[in-house]
Amino acid sequence: MKTNTFFYIVFIALLGFTNPSQAQSDFAPVGAVWYNNFYNGVYKTEVVSDTAVLGVVCSKLKQSTFIKFSPLFGWEERSSRDFYLHSTEDTVFIYNEIYKNFTPLYVFNVKAGDTVRLPDINPANSCVKIDTATTQFAFVVDSVKDVLYDGVLLKTVYSTAIDTAEAYLAWNQGTGGKSNVYVQKLGALKYGLLPDCNKMCPTILEGCNRSLNLRCYTDSKISVKLTDTCMPTGLVPASISEIEKIENSLFLYPNPTTDMVSIVNAGLQSPSNLVVLNALGQIVLQQEYKAGNKITFDAAPFARGIYFVRLENKTKGSIATGKLIKE
Repeated sequence: MKTNTFFYIVFIALLGFTNPSQAQSDFAPVGAVWYNNFYNGVYKTEVVSDTAVLGVVCSKLKQSTFIKFSPLFGWEERSSRDFYLHSTEDTVFIYNEIYKNFTPLYVFNVKAGDTVRLPDINPANSCVKIDTATTQFAFVVDSVKDVLYDGVLLKTVYSTAIDTAEAYLAWNQGTGGKSNVYVQKLGALKYGLLPDCNKMCPTILEGCNRSLNLRCYTDSKISVKLTDTCMPTGLVPASISEIEKIENSLFLYPNPTTDMVSIVNAGLQSPSNLVVLNALGQIVLQQEYKAGNKITFDAAPFARGIYFVRLENKTKGSIATGKLIKE
Protein backbone atom coordinates (compact mmCIF):
# COMPACT_ATOMS: atom_id res chain seq x y z
CA MET A 1 0.00 0.00 0.00
CA LYS A 2 2.99 2.26 -0.13
CA THR A 3 3.73 2.57 -3.83
CA ASN A 4 2.85 5.63 -5.84
CA THR A 5 0.51 3.67 -8.07
CA PHE A 6 -1.44 1.94 -5.31
CA PHE A 7 -3.93 4.69 -4.81
CA TYR A 8 -4.84 4.80 -8.46
CA ILE A 9 -5.36 1.04 -8.38
CA VAL A 10 -7.63 1.35 -5.35
CA PHE A 11 -9.57 4.13 -7.04
CA ILE A 12 -10.12 2.09 -10.20
CA ALA A 13 -11.15 -0.97 -8.17
CA LEU A 14 -13.71 1.09 -6.28
CA LEU A 15 -15.48 1.97 -9.50
CA GLY A 16 -16.95 -1.51 -9.39
CA PHE A 17 -17.17 -1.87 -5.60
CA THR A 18 -20.73 -2.62 -4.49
CA ASN A 19 -20.32 -4.82 -1.41
CA PRO A 20 -22.44 -3.24 1.37
CA SER A 21 -21.10 -5.68 3.96
CA GLN A 22 -17.54 -4.37 3.77
CA ALA A 23 -16.26 -4.02 7.32
CA GLN A 24 -15.74 -0.46 8.53
CA SER A 25 -13.17 0.81 10.97
CA ASP A 26 -14.13 3.00 13.91
CA PHE A 27 -13.63 6.22 11.95
CA ALA A 28 -16.70 8.50 11.93
CA PRO A 29 -19.20 6.39 13.93
CA VAL A 30 -22.78 7.64 14.23
CA GLY A 31 -22.92 10.41 16.85
CA ALA A 32 -19.32 11.53 16.36
CA VAL A 33 -18.96 15.32 16.43
CA TRP A 34 -16.10 17.61 15.42
CA TYR A 35 -15.96 21.30 16.38
CA ASN A 36 -13.64 23.57 14.42
CA ASN A 37 -12.88 27.26 14.69
CA PHE A 38 -14.76 29.50 12.30
CA TYR A 39 -13.82 33.11 11.63
CA ASN A 40 -16.93 34.34 13.47
CA GLY A 41 -17.86 31.31 15.54
CA VAL A 42 -17.70 27.51 15.42
CA TYR A 43 -17.98 25.04 12.58
CA LYS A 44 -19.65 21.74 13.51
CA THR A 45 -19.42 18.41 11.70
CA GLU A 46 -21.61 15.55 12.91
CA VAL A 47 -22.14 11.94 11.81
CA VAL A 48 -25.92 11.84 11.60
CA SER A 49 -26.54 8.33 10.26
CA ASP A 50 -25.27 5.20 8.59
CA THR A 51 -26.34 4.94 4.98
CA ALA A 52 -25.36 3.38 1.66
CA VAL A 53 -24.07 5.12 -1.45
CA LEU A 54 -23.52 3.08 -4.62
CA GLY A 55 -24.00 -0.03 -2.48
CA VAL A 56 -21.20 0.98 -0.09
CA VAL A 57 -22.03 1.18 3.61
CA CYS A 58 -20.87 4.61 4.77
CA SER A 59 -21.39 7.40 7.28
CA LYS A 60 -23.33 10.55 6.44
CA LEU A 61 -21.70 13.70 7.84
CA LYS A 62 -23.49 17.01 8.11
CA GLN A 63 -21.63 20.28 8.48
CA SER A 64 -23.08 23.53 9.80
CA THR A 65 -21.87 26.83 11.21
CA PHE A 66 -22.68 28.62 14.44
CA ILE A 67 -21.83 32.30 14.63
CA LYS A 68 -21.71 35.29 16.90
CA PHE A 69 -23.82 38.27 16.02
CA SER A 70 -21.61 40.60 14.02
CA PRO A 71 -22.48 44.31 13.76
CA LEU A 72 -20.23 44.43 10.74
CA PHE A 73 -21.68 41.49 8.82
CA GLY A 74 -25.10 41.12 10.46
CA TRP A 75 -26.64 37.69 10.87
CA GLU A 76 -24.53 35.84 8.39
CA GLU A 77 -25.52 32.49 6.97
CA ARG A 78 -23.27 29.85 5.55
CA SER A 79 -24.65 26.93 3.60
CA SER A 80 -24.20 23.58 5.31
CA ARG A 81 -22.63 20.66 3.51
CA ASP A 82 -23.20 16.92 3.64
CA PHE A 83 -20.59 14.35 2.68
CA TYR A 84 -20.07 10.61 3.01
CA LEU A 85 -17.15 8.61 4.42
CA HIS A 86 -16.43 4.91 4.19
CA SER A 87 -13.50 3.40 6.07
CA THR A 88 -11.54 0.16 6.15
CA GLU A 89 -8.88 -0.83 8.64
CA ASP A 90 -6.24 1.53 7.26
CA THR A 91 -7.94 3.90 4.78
CA VAL A 92 -10.78 6.41 4.94
CA PHE A 93 -12.62 7.01 1.67
CA ILE A 94 -14.85 9.94 0.74
CA TYR A 95 -17.63 9.97 -1.81
CA ASN A 96 -15.97 12.13 -4.45
CA GLU A 97 -18.37 14.51 -6.21
CA ILE A 98 -15.91 14.93 -9.09
CA TYR A 99 -15.52 11.24 -9.86
CA LYS A 100 -18.98 10.18 -8.63
CA ASN A 101 -17.42 7.39 -6.58
CA PHE A 102 -15.41 6.78 -3.41
CA THR A 103 -11.74 7.79 -3.44
CA PRO A 104 -9.12 7.73 -0.65
CA LEU A 105 -9.00 10.64 1.79
CA TYR A 106 -6.79 9.48 4.70
CA VAL A 107 -4.31 6.61 4.37
CA PHE A 108 -2.78 5.37 7.62
CA ASN A 109 -0.77 2.40 6.31
CA VAL A 110 2.12 4.59 5.22
CA LYS A 111 5.70 5.21 6.38
CA ALA A 112 8.21 8.05 6.16
CA GLY A 113 9.33 8.67 2.59
CA ASP A 114 6.15 7.41 0.91
CA THR A 115 4.68 9.57 -1.85
CA VAL A 116 0.90 9.63 -1.88
CA ARG A 117 -1.07 10.86 -4.88
CA LEU A 118 -4.85 10.99 -4.48
CA PRO A 119 -7.61 12.20 -6.78
CA ASP A 120 -8.72 15.72 -5.91
CA ILE A 121 -11.99 16.37 -4.10
CA ASN A 122 -14.06 19.50 -3.73
CA PRO A 123 -12.23 21.42 -0.99
CA ALA A 124 -13.40 22.47 2.46
CA ASN A 125 -13.83 26.05 1.30
CA SER A 126 -17.01 26.08 -0.77
CA CYS A 127 -16.13 29.47 -2.23
CA VAL A 128 -14.21 27.31 -4.67
CA LYS A 129 -14.97 24.11 -6.47
CA ILE A 130 -12.58 21.99 -8.44
CA ASP A 131 -14.44 21.20 -11.64
CA THR A 132 -11.84 18.99 -13.30
CA ALA A 133 -10.73 15.40 -12.78
CA THR A 134 -7.18 15.99 -14.02
CA THR A 135 -5.65 17.38 -10.83
CA GLN A 136 -4.04 15.59 -7.90
CA PHE A 137 -3.84 15.82 -4.13
CA ALA A 138 -0.24 14.82 -3.47
CA PHE A 139 2.13 14.75 -0.50
CA VAL A 140 5.25 13.06 0.85
CA VAL A 141 5.02 11.38 4.26
CA ASP A 142 7.53 12.87 6.70
CA SER A 143 6.80 10.67 9.71
CA VAL A 144 4.14 8.55 11.41
CA LYS A 145 3.87 8.81 15.19
CA ASP A 146 1.59 7.92 18.10
CA VAL A 147 0.68 11.27 19.64
CA LEU A 148 -1.20 12.06 22.85
CA TYR A 149 -4.26 14.30 22.34
CA ASP A 150 -5.99 15.27 25.58
CA GLY A 151 -5.03 11.94 27.12
CA VAL A 152 -5.89 9.84 24.04
CA LEU A 153 -3.05 8.19 22.08
CA LEU A 154 -3.71 8.34 18.33
CA LYS A 155 -1.70 7.54 15.20
CA THR A 156 -0.67 10.75 13.44
CA VAL A 157 0.66 11.16 9.89
CA TYR A 158 2.86 14.18 9.16
CA SER A 159 3.52 15.07 5.54
CA THR A 160 4.57 17.82 3.15
CA ALA A 161 2.37 18.85 0.23
CA ILE A 162 3.83 18.40 -3.24
CA ASP A 163 3.62 21.66 -5.13
CA THR A 164 3.06 20.92 -8.81
CA ALA A 165 0.89 22.40 -11.53
CA GLU A 166 -1.65 19.60 -10.95
CA ALA A 167 -1.65 19.64 -7.10
CA TYR A 168 -4.21 22.07 -5.68
CA LEU A 169 -5.08 20.79 -2.20
CA ALA A 170 -3.39 20.56 1.20
CA TRP A 171 -4.45 20.09 4.83
CA ASN A 172 -2.57 23.17 5.94
CA GLN A 173 -1.83 26.35 4.04
CA GLY A 174 1.03 27.38 6.32
CA THR A 175 4.47 27.51 4.69
CA GLY A 176 3.09 27.07 1.21
CA GLY A 177 0.75 24.27 2.20
CA LYS A 178 3.39 22.20 3.95
CA SER A 179 3.17 20.54 7.38
CA ASN A 180 0.04 18.54 6.59
CA VAL A 181 -1.30 16.54 9.53
CA TYR A 182 -4.08 13.96 9.78
CA VAL A 183 -4.91 11.82 12.78
CA GLN A 184 -6.64 8.54 13.58
CA LYS A 185 -10.26 9.22 14.65
CA LEU A 186 -9.77 13.00 14.39
CA GLY A 187 -8.97 13.25 10.68
CA ALA A 188 -7.39 16.51 9.52
CA LEU A 189 -6.69 19.01 12.26
CA LYS A 190 -7.80 21.86 10.01
CA TYR A 191 -10.60 22.76 7.59
CA GLY A 192 -13.28 20.50 9.09
CA LEU A 193 -11.88 17.10 8.00
CA LEU A 194 -11.31 18.10 4.38
CA PRO A 195 -8.26 19.61 2.66
CA ASP A 196 -8.43 23.11 1.22
CA CYS A 197 -6.87 24.97 -1.69
CA ASN A 198 -3.12 25.25 -1.50
CA LYS A 199 -3.05 27.79 -4.33
CA MET A 200 -5.38 29.28 -6.94
CA CYS A 201 -8.01 26.64 -7.65
CA PRO A 202 -10.33 26.34 -10.63
CA THR A 203 -13.40 27.88 -9.02
CA ILE A 204 -17.14 28.04 -9.13
CA LEU A 205 -18.29 30.83 -6.83
CA GLU A 206 -20.76 29.71 -4.15
CA GLY A 207 -21.72 30.53 -0.59
CA CYS A 208 -18.52 30.49 1.42
CA ASN A 209 -17.75 27.81 4.00
CA ARG A 210 -14.42 27.47 5.67
CA SER A 211 -13.66 25.92 9.01
CA LEU A 212 -10.28 26.30 10.66
CA ASN A 213 -8.39 24.51 13.47
CA LEU A 214 -10.01 21.61 15.33
CA ARG A 215 -11.40 22.52 18.77
CA CYS A 216 -12.89 19.22 19.98
CA TYR A 217 -13.87 15.73 18.91
CA THR A 218 -16.18 13.32 20.69
CA ASP A 219 -17.86 9.97 20.07
CA SER A 220 -19.22 7.19 22.29
CA LYS A 221 -15.71 5.97 23.13
CA ILE A 222 -13.37 8.96 23.31
CA SER A 223 -13.43 12.69 23.89
CA VAL A 224 -10.62 15.00 22.79
CA LYS A 225 -10.71 18.67 23.72
CA LEU A 226 -7.99 20.87 22.23
CA THR A 227 -9.46 24.08 23.66
CA ASP A 228 -11.31 25.02 26.83
CA THR A 229 -14.79 25.23 25.28
CA CYS A 230 -16.06 23.21 22.32
CA MET A 231 -19.14 25.36 21.67
CA PRO A 232 -18.95 28.82 23.30
CA THR A 233 -22.13 30.46 24.55
CA GLY A 234 -23.83 33.18 22.53
CA LEU A 235 -23.57 31.35 19.19
CA VAL A 236 -26.55 30.82 16.90
CA PRO A 237 -27.06 28.41 13.99
CA ALA A 238 -26.21 29.94 10.64
CA SER A 239 -26.98 27.08 8.30
CA ILE A 240 -29.50 27.77 5.55
CA SER A 241 -30.78 24.21 5.96
CA GLU A 242 -31.49 24.80 9.67
CA ILE A 243 -33.12 28.20 9.71
CA GLU A 244 -35.33 30.28 7.45
CA LYS A 245 -33.66 33.55 6.63
CA ILE A 246 -35.67 36.75 7.22
CA GLU A 247 -33.12 39.56 7.29
CA ASN A 248 -33.63 43.01 8.83
CA SER A 249 -37.39 42.54 8.72
CA LEU A 250 -38.42 43.79 12.18
CA PHE A 251 -40.13 47.18 12.41
CA LEU A 252 -39.17 48.67 15.78
CA TYR A 253 -41.06 51.70 17.15
CA PRO A 254 -40.03 54.20 18.28
CA ASN A 255 -36.60 54.01 16.73
CA PRO A 256 -34.44 55.78 17.94
CA THR A 257 -35.79 55.27 21.45
CA THR A 258 -35.12 56.21 25.05
CA ASP A 259 -37.23 53.60 26.82
CA MET A 260 -40.11 51.34 25.69
CA VAL A 261 -39.93 49.68 22.26
CA SER A 262 -42.57 47.74 20.34
CA ILE A 263 -42.11 45.33 17.46
CA VAL A 264 -44.99 46.46 15.28
CA ASN A 265 -44.99 43.66 12.71
CA ALA A 266 -44.29 40.65 14.96
CA GLY A 267 -47.77 39.05 14.70
CA LEU A 268 -46.83 36.05 16.85
CA GLN A 269 -48.61 32.88 15.84
CA SER A 270 -46.36 30.59 17.85
CA PRO A 271 -43.99 30.93 20.82
CA SER A 272 -40.96 33.10 20.10
CA ASN A 273 -37.75 34.16 21.76
CA LEU A 274 -36.48 37.76 21.70
CA VAL A 275 -32.76 38.48 21.95
CA VAL A 276 -31.19 41.95 22.04
CA LEU A 277 -27.43 42.32 21.57
CA ASN A 278 -25.09 45.27 21.83
CA ALA A 279 -22.48 46.25 19.24
CA LEU A 280 -19.99 43.81 20.81
CA GLY A 281 -22.35 40.89 20.26
CA GLN A 282 -23.16 40.58 23.99
CA ILE A 283 -26.71 39.63 24.97
CA VAL A 284 -28.30 42.46 26.98
CA LEU A 285 -31.87 41.16 26.99
CA GLN A 286 -33.53 37.80 26.37
CA GLN A 287 -37.28 37.18 26.77
CA GLU A 288 -39.83 34.59 25.70
CA TYR A 289 -43.27 35.44 24.35
CA LYS A 290 -46.33 33.24 23.95
CA ALA A 291 -48.35 33.03 20.75
CA GLY A 292 -50.66 36.03 20.32
CA ASN A 293 -48.71 38.29 22.65
CA LYS A 294 -47.57 41.76 21.65
CA ILE A 295 -43.83 42.25 21.90
CA THR A 296 -42.61 45.21 23.88
CA PHE A 297 -39.45 45.65 25.89
CA ASP A 298 -37.77 48.34 27.94
CA ALA A 299 -34.59 49.79 26.47
CA ALA A 300 -34.16 52.35 29.26
CA PRO A 301 -31.40 50.35 31.01
CA PHE A 302 -29.37 50.15 27.80
CA ALA A 303 -26.42 52.48 27.25
CA ARG A 304 -26.55 54.79 24.27
CA GLY A 305 -25.60 53.10 21.03
CA ILE A 306 -26.69 50.64 18.37
CA TYR A 307 -28.40 47.35 19.26
CA PHE A 308 -29.42 44.36 17.22
CA VAL A 309 -32.76 42.69 17.82
CA ARG A 310 -33.41 39.06 16.95
CA LEU A 311 -36.79 37.30 17.03
CA GLU A 312 -36.73 33.50 16.83
CA ASN A 313 -39.88 31.55 15.98
CA LYS A 314 -39.58 28.35 18.01
CA THR A 315 -42.00 26.36 15.88
CA LYS A 316 -40.82 27.24 12.38
CA GLY A 317 -37.22 27.94 13.26
CA SER A 318 -37.43 31.22 11.36
CA ILE A 319 -35.48 34.29 12.36
CA ALA A 320 -36.19 38.00 11.93
CA THR A 321 -33.74 40.75 12.80
CA GLY A 322 -33.69 44.51 13.15
CA LYS A 323 -31.47 47.38 14.27
CA LEU A 324 -32.33 49.64 17.23
CA ILE A 325 -30.74 52.95 18.19
CA LYS A 326 -30.80 53.89 21.88
CA GLU A 327 -30.48 57.63 22.56
